[in-house]
Amino acid sequence: IVVGGLRFNSGSSSATVGTIWLSLHKKLPTIDLMELLVHEFTHNVLLLDEINTRHYNYDLIARKENFARSAILRRSRPLDRVIHSIVVATELVLARDKYLGHAKPPVIHRKTTELIADTIAAIKSVRALPNLEHLITPHLNQLVGKCYVACKGRQSITA
Repeated sequence: IVVGGLRFNSGSSSATVGTIWLSLHKKLPTIDLMELLVHEFTHNVLLLDEINTRHYNYDLIARKENFARSAILRRSRPLDRVIHSIVVATELVLARDKYLGHAKPPVIHRKTTELIADTIAAIKSVRALPNLEHLITPHLNQLVGKCYVACKGRQSITA
């Protein structure tokens, strides 16, 4: 599916938590399908966490000055989308380490080393926001910190 020049292979929505859609083609390797499932499952788990524990100040995160760099799309986006990208990218790296392996070359997501670098860059862009303590809750800030530790500890991966 192509929207605004971007190709999407899967998706989730906060309006239908627990539902995902996949746009697959016949040549998609199984490992990439598994990565799509990890990707969308992570979005849904974050949405469930947000239902139970507030994550953001929604009035403030919608402002352009509070945007940050996305780990997945590598461009400036609203803070809620950026934090989702950070957690999704981290979970993909962890899944590759623990049970998926590092596809060469991956079809849907970038190489592990690129995902790690882009995730760390996204975390730094979030942490650089001057009013971060007014934008996200301590709970969410702690989650971002865990992603940082996980990615920093895997920077030597060569896949």
